Amino acid sequence: MTEHHPLKLQRIEAGSALSWHSHEAGYAAVVIGGDYVEAGDGGRHRAAAGHVIVHAPFTGHANRIGTRGAEVVNIDLSVGEALSLAGGTLTNPIEFVRELHGDSANKVSIFAHHVSPAVPERELPDMLARALDRDSDIRLSRWADQHGMSPRTITRQFSNLYGISPAHYRWRQRALAAWRAIMLGDEPLVRVANDTGFADQAHMTRSVLALTGRTPFAWRSHPVRFVQD
Repeated sequence: MTEHHPLKLQRIEAGSALSWHSHEAGYAAVVIGGDYVEAGDGGRHRAAAGHVIVHAPFTGHANRIGTRGAEVVNIDLSVGEALSLAGGTLTNPIEFVRELHGDSANKVSIFAHHVSPAVPERELPDMLARALDRDSDIRLSRWADQHGMSPRTITRQFSNLYGISPAHYRWRQRALAAWRAIMLGDEPLVRVANDTGFADQAHMTRSVLALTGRTPFAWRSHPVRFVQD
């Protein structure tokens, strides 16, 4: 897969795969043709022509490309856009891309006009991902028991689909939630740590540093120095 660039058509080889990776900058992938499956932060998507997937900064995913390959236009998003916009389905992806190209300052209103929510995947690993998105404190053993499955089995299935374990996915969602709260709000860092499920501020600092390469204090002090807005 080549490096993404605003409004540049990307052709992806049929049957190829891309292992788990992350992007520092936010962007939206508009599928023009073909199909692929993407699994990562925020869930799993079966993307075909007419789908748009929004990737916030520092989110990660793995891709499995279908037998027809895929054609995608990647559109750069600011930090604020990437954290506020949601992906979904489009009636006319070409028109959507053209409108964004002609009026890039109004991406939010263009998304609101064109994008409809996509139907979420309903396999148990996807349900677990959504549960961890909502509450990173859930106990895997209890969740698995409630769904008639052993923790070992759901861990294996999740890892096969997502490319990382539920435990690592949990850690990523907690660190991402903290980073977003740091970027979007002005709550004291100790409160952000408590609100996002960390044992203490030091634990949050280590996790945000590992995820983004910078400390919460650095992000709070210079929020747009490191990621273009």
